[in-house]
Amino acid sequence: MSYRGRPSKGCEACRARKVKCDETRPACSRCSKSGHDCTYRDQSDILFRNQTASAAQRAEESWRKRSKSHQRAPTSESSASTKTPPSDESSPPTLDDQHSSSGSQHSPSGSADDQVQNTYNEATPFIDLSKMTITPHLNPDFRRLAFERFVYDFVSPDSPDRPKNEPSDALWTFIPVLYQKAAEDSCLATAVDAVAYVNFANRCNAPHAEALGEECLGRSIAMLSKIIADKKLAATNEALLSVYLMGIFENLTSIQRKGTFIAHHHGANALLQLRTVEQYYSDQISARLYEVAYAQMLLGNLQSAKRPPVPTKDVVKAEEYLPSLYSNSNVFVIRLIWKEAMLHAKWHEVKQSPNPPACRLALQEILQTALELDGDFQTWETTVTPAWQYSMVPNTSEARSGYDMKWQRLMLECRGAPEEIHSYTSLKRCWIWGFYRTSRIFLLRDMLEILNWMFRFPEPAPPLVPVGSSRATTHASNTQGQSVPSGLSDMTLRMHHSFATAHLVDIIEKNCSALISSFHVPIHLKSFDDVVGMRGYICIWPLGIMDAVLSSGLVPDMNAPENPAGTNHASTQASSFFQPSNVVLNSIPGTSNIPPPSTQPDNLNSYATAPQFSELSNIRPKSESGQIPMSANSPSDSTPVLDPTAKKGHIFDSSPAHPYDHPVDLPPLDTDVVKPRKIDVAARREWVNRMLYYIATELGIKKALYVPLTEGFMQTVKPSVDVILGR
Repeated sequence: MSYRGRPSKGCEACRARKVKCDETRPACSRCSKSGHDCTYRDQSDILFRNQTASAAQRAEESWRKRSKSHQRAPTSESSASTKTPPSDESSPPTLDDQHSSSGSQHSPSGSADDQVQNTYNEATPFIDLSKMTITPHLNPDFRRLAFERFVYDFVSPDSPDRPKNEPSDALWTFIPVLYQKAAEDSCLATAVDAVAYVNFANRCNAPHAEALGEECLGRSIAMLSKIIADKKLAATNEALLSVYLMGIFENLTSIQRKGTFIAHHHGANALLQLRTVEQYYSDQISARLYEVAYAQMLLGNLQSAKRPPVPTKDVVKAEEYLPSLYSNSNVFVIRLIWKEAMLHAKWHEVKQSPNPPACRLALQEILQTALELDGDFQTWETTVTPAWQYSMVPNTSEARSGYDMKWQRLMLECRGAPEEIHSYTSLKRCWIWGFYRTSRIFLLRDMLEILNWMFRFPEPAPPLVPVGSSRATTHASNTQGQSVPSGLSDMTLRMHHSFATAHLVDIIEKNCSALISSFHVPIHLKSFDDVVGMRGYICIWPLGIMDAVLSSGLVPDMNAPENPAGTNHASTQASSFFQPSNVVLNSIPGTSNIPPPSTQPDNLNSYATAPQFSELSNIRPKSESGQIPMSANSPSDSTPVLDPTAKKGHIFDSSPAHPYDHPVDLPPLDTDVVKPRKIDVAARREWVNRMLYYIATELGIKKALYVPLTEGFMQTVKPSVDVILGR
């Protein structure tokens, strides 16, 4: 954003209240009358360290090296053209200019509640992204340059070709609007500057911008603490978006602060509840902010295995306002994901209980809930409306030839590549499908863990049922012909286990097949050559979760050796992946000149509460000693209690694994109803981690490096990706 006039020299109190200060020293008139402490900023701080001409020149040079042709690459998938944002605008668009924006007019979505949809789609206009310059002037304003790079990377407008009766596919278009309206030294403007600077530093190799981002973040946190102390200010878009942006900052920076990401998540959860759903949907800006904050809330609660703070009645109310993009035949994706977040939290509470279940009957209710919820997930996907459909083709040499050679080598023809290629109509559809599938992966993992617990307990004793009683028909028979409660027999549980495993493999395959579309789907005003950061940002969570599940032993591995009788295959599989090694990190962007630490940090904590470290180069792969020992297969009368100090096996796990989570050896079913197919687990994990490495080093989302570093994949994925990218 361009410089918005002379910075205010007023005191801190007057600037916080957004009132004019007479700048009297040592105390202004307002502070003297009110009895407040009157302090002034250091003048060197007013201009964000007062950028020098040499710094601006370095930024411009790094930008020109990174900024490529903005003409859209030819593609056979779409005939729509991508415009190059003009470079002759000397100032940001004003609110008057926004009325002609291609992204400012949104038609009703065709929802049953026309009044709600009209409210959602009308009113506040958006900034015209076509007037945002991508190419700098000879003497660019550094702050504007960073902001424009952020808009290019993360703000996606609606396509002008979008059918009028379909919901908006825009992403984060509310950010430039709120930024434009905010005071220059406000919390929101400073938070946006922080994210813009760190993104610019990552994408354009500008270390000076990273320092500015850290400085802005510190100031915005201090200002936010004052805002949330005021109940009225805390219930504003400025407060909610500021917290949301701080979470984004933590994903972009290479510096990890212990507990800050989860603090921002909890803060956003609390702020979300300060307004009603009706208040959020009273205007377009707050409605779209609520949409992403609500989704982020569910994602965070899934990841941390905590119950969502939003009650059921508010979930139902939100469905009345959410665009029809989220609904299909009255089965709502948001409600399904909310239910899984609740189930996931409940299951982890059971596992961490000081008195864990000791029989199958104690787990019957939660298993039934999981089975019914997975049926609801399947219903939504199998009855999807035409607007939600995607195309798929086998990953053959002919299909790959339609993609740029970089994507062929990086994603489609390498070791572990998915068997199919999926295509979607917009990046937002890719995001929602990934959100849906990854949430279902959580559900299927929970279901398999519940079943693995039940297998460790003996079949219930046959109930006393009078001869000839009709109740006798409600029980199944075990291999000895004795009746056991329906749904708890070995055969029934093995059928559930086989179906759940087959579904898990299928969802992982679909999730991987969809990722190519995230990087190839057209985005209005964006270039295919200069890949926008949002394409990778929406993929980090699905990739991290898939790697965690693949490393858990729950997925059948086609390369797993035959196990001797009585040997738990999960233990063999878990230790057969990548052994610890000394990873060479000096050539990773942003980690040169940093000596390796002498001790290994505790790197197995939660992703949200990762340990303090100064740079990603300080991370070391996990050692074998960090694995949770597997229990024996034999039934037990005493369920182990989870050690509260236990380490997590994977950074994307919700909590440390319980010994009963892991699979037991099961004899093959005597039926051909379903046989789960197998995955080359090591190859697929390599593919997942090469994508994470690409996202981190090429798109500047540094936290994507965390998995390949901790899981020991750097020596494998770094050389191959660097060669493909010509490094």
